[in-house]
Amino acid sequence: VGRSAWEDGMRGVAAGETEHLRNQGVEFQIFFMEQADLLNFNRGLLLNAGVLILQHSGYDHFSLHDVDTIPGDVKIPYTYPEGNVPMHLTPPGIHPSVDYVDFFGGNTIFTLEQFQRVNGYGNHFWGWGKEDDNLRERLQKKHQTHAKEPEMRAAGGGKGYVKRNPDHPYGHEKILNVYPEIYQDFGKSGLNTTKFELVTVESFYGAIKLRVELDCDKNITPWCDASRRRRQ
Repeated sequence: VGRSAWEDGMRGVAAGETEHLRNQGVEFQIFFMEQADLLNFNRGLLLNAGVLILQHSGYDHFSLHDVDTIPGDVKIPYTYPEGNVPMHLTPPGIHPSVDYVDFFGGNTIFTLEQFQRVNGYGNHFWGWGKEDDNLRERLQKKHQTHAKEPEMRAAGGGKGYVKRNPDHPYGHEKILNVYPEIYQDFGKSGLNTTKFELVTVESFYGAIKLRVELDCDKNITPWCDASRRRRQ
């Protein structure tokens, strides 16, 4: 995706989320996390970095949100997740494209304490996918067997969310983390091992964009190296 197309997409996301949250009377600030390094994409590590940057900011809960999934006509409630259990906003039936029963990706609301309890996302999922499945397992290991889900479903069986740019691929990143021990990481890596450098803080269409360079230990996860994939 070219830079102009990407920015057009993000502008649409910011506008859609802003309208949705203002209609609910929610106090909020939207942050975009952008990976500024040349490594393969790592969604979990990027979201860990965002929470660590904002952990002392006074926000009492965080909606960890895919950038291409914005609320549609259904008024999905972005509410504070009481108790020990986060709120999964995009379970099957609400997510626009994923229907498998154990899906835990998309958009999830955590308090800081809930996120810290599971040590955030695992850090070793370079490339697209599986970090959300691992997060679900982390929650289950902590006896948080079910995330809450919105009670409201779209009328007529609709999805509740829409994809902002469904025709724009993400650069065809492959899931490179195929090692069983990575999937069995239920808390060893996470917030406590997240390393990054905050490069810039920018105003971005009414939101704030945080550009970070992520750190990768190539002795542990050599598949984080995008140039290694290109050479194969």
